[in-house]
Amino acid sequence: MPVAIVLKLGWLWLRTMGRPFGVAVASLSAVFGTMTTILVVMRAPAVPDALGLITIWVSLMPELAGMVVPLALLYASISASNEWQNGGNFAALSASGVTVRTLLPLNLAVGAMVAIAVGVGTNGLGPMGR
Repeated sequence: MPVAIVLKLGWLWLRTMGRPFGVAVASLSAVFGTMTTILVVMRAPAVPDALGLITIWVSLMPELAGMVVPLALLYASISASNEWQNGGNFAALSASGVTVRTLLPLNLAVGAMVAIAVGVGTNGLGPMGR
């Protein structure tokens, strides 16, 4: 399989995953961030003002990314697969002789980058936020 085809398909796959990933990260961050901030404020000895609530919410973001990003990536890959299946892209690829396995190295690379980012967010930046 020529590298140019793999790179072009990988780029198209990432573009298809981009929008659902962004929407999922934004919505899950808003929900999880609000819930976690409420839990932190409930345990606080004094209720902070609006700036204190925003500070708590922003400080918890690295740890929340460890929970949100894998879920968002799963949603984005499922959404992209459905979009390519419904659009006939997978059928066109198989008719041209290109297998879906061509996308596997890209998916593994994205998964490894997400795992590294989650590890840095959870173990490196998360304790500083707490």
